[in-house]
Amino acid sequence: MGQSWIILIPTILTIVVCLATKKIFVGMFVGIFSGCIILAGGNPLTGLGMSFDKLIGVVSSAWNVKLILFATLIGGMIKLMQVSGAVSGLIQWLQKKTRINRQIKITTPAKAQFLTWLIGVLLFFDQYTSEAVTATIGKTLANNYGYSREKVAYLVDSTASPMCALLPLNSWGAYIIGLLATLGVSDTMGVMIKALPFNFYCIIALVVCLVVIFKNWNIGGMKEAENAIAVTADDAEQAQDTKTATPWLVVLPILVIIACVIGGQLITGKGTFADGDTSTSVFYAMLIGNVVTIIMCMIFAGMKYGEAVKACGQGILEMIPVAMLLVFAFCLSGICGELNIGAFISGITAAHIPNAIVPALVFVTGALMAFATGSSWGTFAIMIPIVVPMAAASVIPMNILVAAMLSGAIMGDHCSMISDSTVMASAFSGCDNVKHFRTQLPYALISAGAAAVLYLITGFVM
Repeated sequence: MGQSWIILIPTILTIVVCLATKKIFVGMFVGIFSGCIILAGGNPLTGLGMSFDKLIGVVSSAWNVKLILFATLIGGMIKLMQVSGAVSGLIQWLQKKTRINRQIKITTPAKAQFLTWLIGVLLFFDQYTSEAVTATIGKTLANNYGYSREKVAYLVDSTASPMCALLPLNSWGAYIIGLLATLGVSDTMGVMIKALPFNFYCIIALVVCLVVIFKNWNIGGMKEAENAIAVTADDAEQAQDTKTATPWLVVLPILVIIACVIGGQLITGKGTFADGDTSTSVFYAMLIGNVVTIIMCMIFAGMKYGEAVKACGQGILEMIPVAMLLVFAFCLSGICGELNIGAFISGITAAHIPNAIVPALVFVTGALMAFATGSSWGTFAIMIPIVVPMAAASVIPMNILVAAMLSGAIMGDHCSMISDSTVMASAFSGCDNVKHFRTQLPYALISAGAAAVLYLITGFVM
């Protein structure tokens, strides 16, 4: 199909309708419907039928199904950790043990938020697991120390993706390394390691989180959220729950999941981590993690088998709305891919550009692409084949352009309401997705502005 500005309509309508109605499903369906009308040549009836076909078609992809099931299984494991008292036990243990000296002991909202940030930083091996675990602990801390779920969602989202993009020892790194290798890049791991100090947005986003935490820097929607904190009946009940269990009920399942993800990548990749099937690895890792958690709850928390299975099932059912959001997000992202939005944006921004502004251009292009499509991984797939030749044709080293691409994709992902990471961060944190978008956006834009300046400076210095 010919490239024109009309293909941006689905993304624009999704954002406008979501903000206007505060209904994420309505906004996403409008985006899907409008995109299908464009694909159908302007016929609304054909577009309507195509919309439902594409929504149903999401579950025809094994990759999508495994990630959706992964999200629901996370709910089962989290519920088990909650009802057994494991989360409370871990927090109490951290309150006693997590300190270098007495001044670091968790006694204030800022220190509780810092713990949330720290957990998100440490769980860099998998984005979804990081979001789920960090949000679960973060919600409990927010209940205990009196700050908003929007703050939790911001801290969760602004640590999970940036850390995965910074450190290549995870499925993200394997995916990017694989893309680089297919284009003939020899020292792929070296490129990723050298890219780390130039991944400006991710680094700045992590630092901005600390400023927000310790300076109580609440702006825009976040200020409104912090001024209007309301604890629901369910939250209050959970906050008053004094049941505790060994923190190993949280720690050991996570370690099992890490081991299974690594093993799954090596098995499915026939000995090569980068060649592994990520969706298969994380799905079976989470399935095994649930089984281990059930067994541990029976042994260490005194839960009966039926009680544990019931709690797990309840947690899975509670994640159904998240699964539906992922179906809509995957569908809309796929339609954006069919409309070639990524190629359209890169084509506009890539013509006749001086070398000095190439890093900043790559950053902005990646951000726009991820924002429009809701997919950082999709942005990687589109941008890396562009970035590698650009590095060869310019004086800018490849590691800098790869870093700029990573930063841009994460930034755009943070600003997109249709991104799966944004959806999950808000869902796991118990925060409305639209509110999460509004409260996170100012900080993402501030971090992006600083990153863009640094990429301009880098381009002129190189």
